[in-house]
Amino acid sequence: MELQEILKSLCSIQDPSAAVVTLALDVSKARNRVLDRLGSEELPAAAREILRGVSGRISRYLETQLRPETEGLFLVAGPGLWQPFALGVPVQDFIHVGRTPYLAPLLEALTRMPRAYVLRFDQQEGILDEVLMGARKEIERLSSAVVERNAQHQMSSHTTLQAGSARSATRMGGGGRDRFQHCVEDAVEAMLHKAADRVLALQQEAPSESIYAFGDRKHFPFFRDRLPAGLRSQAIHVGPVPHRHEELLDKSIREQQASRLRNRIDGEILEFQARRAEQCHVASGPEEILRHLDTGKVARVFLDPGDPLTGTKCAACGARAGAGKEKCEACGSSLAATSMTQEVLSHVLLHPPVPLTFVPRGESWLEESGGMAALLSEKGIHSRR
Repeated sequence: MELQEILKSLCSIQDPSAAVVTLALDVSKARNRVLDRLGSEELPAAAREILRGVSGRISRYLETQLRPETEGLFLVAGPGLWQPFALGVPVQDFIHVGRTPYLAPLLEALTRMPRAYVLRFDQQEGILDEVLMGARKEIERLSSAVVERNAQHQMSSHTTLQAGSARSATRMGGGGRDRFQHCVEDAVEAMLHKAADRVLALQQEAPSESIYAFGDRKHFPFFRDRLPAGLRSQAIHVGPVPHRHEELLDKSIREQQASRLRNRIDGEILEFQARRAEQCHVASGPEEILRHLDTGKVARVFLDPGDPLTGTKCAACGARAGAGKEKCEACGSSLAATSMTQEVLSHVLLHPPVPLTFVPRGESWLEESGGMAALLSEKGIHSRR
């Protein structure tokens, strides 16, 4: 099942006994710290019972099924429910117990693991990789015509030396060398054009957020300028290929992705703060934002993935209200506790998508906005159709 379908399926889970447990675990650090919390007396009795039942399975999963490159584990567990996600980035330790899964930590981690295409090249060949969910895998190798020409050049030079003709060898080392170098440039250009065409085809099948190139800066424009104008801004020359040091290559990619994400988040926050200062098309607090989501006017939601924002929801009519209320104002039925953050995320995942910005913990402007904020659009739901 595709990731989006799994997420939508999890959003549809409702357990009246409030016994769905969501666990995020940073497996790059000591695992016992969070595993010890699974039996904490601070958790509800129903949750402790479920956690006792799955703790052994969690331990076995950590010991036998995690890939070496996994840094974070996200897990949703409950009666008849077991859905793990192995992540290529670390996550903050987190436990949530409720009627539904709490997906914010997972969605935040996914924003740090966007799809990217990577090109490594030299005069001999180009190697295309895909980075997805924090893992890099090779897609294709593109040989350069330089390989064959270089072999022919070496054979020609060897024959000349065997003939003992210094004069002939000198001629091969002069004009012949220049002609060979010209052939090298042509071959590298052709190979990088082929790589750009292949990346374009990949983008049409599975779009990425960025394209990273490792190789000679001199030849990088052959690749970048071959891409359509709309993709050139994605193409970034990172540096030379770190031969025999794969971990340095992966580290460079992670640093590039982290920098790109920080810049994007900073820009989106600045836009919200500017519009809030002008009191222009913004909303604050989950209840107001949920009302605007129903009309299709929300252009972007800002939230803290570590703050579930407790509220209430009517099981009869689906109306939501703030924490502490017992009766539904719409139909008079009893209200049950829910995560208002998850209510917003469920709406975002199950309806026409709305962009999310995950804000780091402790941002005072978000706390002043009721723990959640949004940019609004003048266009309503009818204009989306």
